[in-house]
Amino acid sequence: MALKIIDQYKGGLNMKARQTIAVLAALTAMSACTWVKPVDGVEAVALVKPELAQNCKKLSKVSAQVKHKVGFVNRGSKKVAQELLTLARNDAVEEGADTIVALGEPLEGKQSFQLYKCR
Repeated sequence: MALKIIDQYKGGLNMKARQTIAVLAALTAMSACTWVKPVDGVEAVALVKPELAQNCKKLSKVSAQVKHKVGFVNRGSKKVAQELLTLARNDAVEEGADTIVALGEPLEGKQSFQLYKCR
């Protein structure tokens, strides 16, 4: 629809401008997508502060990574953090852990987590 409106103006848009608009629209739409799907059982994996896992059995450390940019467009930091957490929870389910602790904040689409068995 936007291209029809623009075409109504004298001269319209050239092909290069149309391609640029199409690429930008696609990148913007993709930056909001969620690409990480939770596996069965992730709802039972708790994210806790380190002090709450002191009496738990330490299992392993995992590093999660997702794309934080699509092309030159940054993805939303909340969406990236949510996907990193989902990946960590997926790993916890696979390793028999029921609790995870974030080892720092997400940085450029990467974050590490410690897995525990607490229950």
